[in-house]
Amino acid sequence: MSNFIQCNQGHTHFGRYGAAGVLLYRFRESGEVEMLLAKRAQGTDEEGTWSTIGGAMDQGETPQAAAIREVKEELGINLDDFQTTETIVYDHGNWSYTTSLSTPKDRNMKIQFKLLTSEISEVRWVSRPELERIGTLHKGFQESLPELLTLLPLWGGCLDSHIKALEGGRKLRR
Repeated sequence: MSNFIQCNQGHTHFGRYGAAGVLLYRFRESGEVEMLLAKRAQGTDEEGTWSTIGGAMDQGETPQAAAIREVKEELGINLDDFQTTETIVYDHGNWSYTTSLSTPKDRNMKIQFKLLTSEISEVRWVSRPELERIGTLHKGFQESLPELLTLLPLWGGCLDSHIKALEGGRKLRR
């Protein structure tokens, strides 16, 4: 059985039960926000494009559990040391994609990746201005990016108040 589905809006998506992912972000020493993007490996849906870490949900799996699983599988990291500051759902009727925005609880945390190279060929931390030079973005990520950027803090000095204002993660539906 195919893992692709046509949603009520007429788009074809990977993940019969929906999909979920995480936009990890952190702050450079300058305070500038940077986000982690992954380049999709050869043989994957929309190969060679840049996007968040994520993928298809399993039957009965929650979006949060799927995102945690995908980050563990694809990057080899555990999200226990990260704070989710936002969660947004792109609902297409019979299919949805949930994106969580998460940042390390410890600003000085060193993050070591162990890439699942069958799904990701490269990861890169990029700032807002660097997005224009990174290359082709995954279609769904590109469509959601303007809204995702409004949810990211503008500067590192805002992190504590940003997290307190959104304690537990504000959930938005689109």
